[in-house]
Amino acid sequence: MQDVEIVYVKCRRMLRVAEHAWAWSARTTGFPVLVVDKQGNVIAEYRTRKREMYYPLPDGAEAVLRFYISNSGRPSVEFYKIVATTGLEISVLERWSEAEPLLIQCGFGPETAVYGIVAEFFGVLKKDLTTGG
Repeated sequence: MQDVEIVYVKCRRMLRVAEHAWAWSARTTGFPVLVVDKQGNVIAEYRTRKREMYYPLPDGAEAVLRFYISNSGRPSVEFYKIVATTGLEISVLERWSEAEPLLIQCGFGPETAVYGIVAEFFGVLKKDLTTGG
């Protein structure tokens, strides 16, 4: 088993995240996990937890984004592009200059909600999206 993978539980498609894969302390618990559709709209929102988690993937899910801020204050986004029914392509984005081209390549341009959310997270739009905890 992988730390992050798509599985089916009672015919329902889920994103399984292994224990401590996305959160390993109280500080790293509670960061946002967003599921977006092909149009870049957020269709589900979850939070990271230390225990093994099964996040439902609604119909139309195109990608999953996990947001994180390190102890030193560096933001990063793990971008999971859903390919086929059980596959994931993972990109770790640590700055806006990496995030923007990937978002656009995936069809999430400036007019989409997810583009704005990621831009805010990296401080491009000067609005604090979230902090962990």
